[in-house]
Amino acid sequence: MELPAVAITWWDLQNKQLPETVLSSRAIEISASGTVTSNPTGELGASSQKQWIYIGMVFIALISFIGFFHRNFRPQWNAWRQERIASEKAFFRRFVKATRSGQPTDALNALMHWLARINTRDQAARLDQFLTIYSDPAVVKEADRLNQAIEFKTHAHWHGRELKKGITMARQKWLVQQRQRITSHQRLPQLNP
Repeated sequence: MELPAVAITWWDLQNKQLPETVLSSRAIEISASGTVTSNPTGELGASSQKQWIYIGMVFIALISFIGFFHRNFRPQWNAWRQERIASEKAFFRRFVKATRSGQPTDALNALMHWLARINTRDQAARLDQFLTIYSDPAVVKEADRLNQAIEFKTHAHWHGRELKKGITMARQKWLVQQRQRITSHQRLPQLNP
């Protein structure tokens, strides 16, 4: 096999000229290697086939796992998700998000939904009763401002950050009381002497 001559043009920076260099043609002999088999594509084909078989097996295993999970664990997954959405914590998060929006109606609705979620009495949940038990007068005033902002359709006197802070502290007191109730019910009754 013969490689043709190649002309290379380049810029000489010192002489500021454009010289051309010619590489002469060359003759090359190519011979078969002793390590190459008579059918090299056959080996590559077998290796490629094995790789595709492994990829196919992994894909089938993945599809099978997804199908098994969907059939066997989907009801538990949905139940867990519904429980999480209906949790007290999720309701309170919605209230916090509503206070950040600056809309007094949304904030009050979210707050009342949270109170209804934690209410264990036969009567409807009441914000004034909850605040009387678990918060201080400053939070009660902020709740009154929220009600006035809704009644008079003004946002001037209502501060969502202050209300959120006060209700968060009241919630912490409520949670402590709930934990105390649970632990008091779990105690064993005293033995008779």
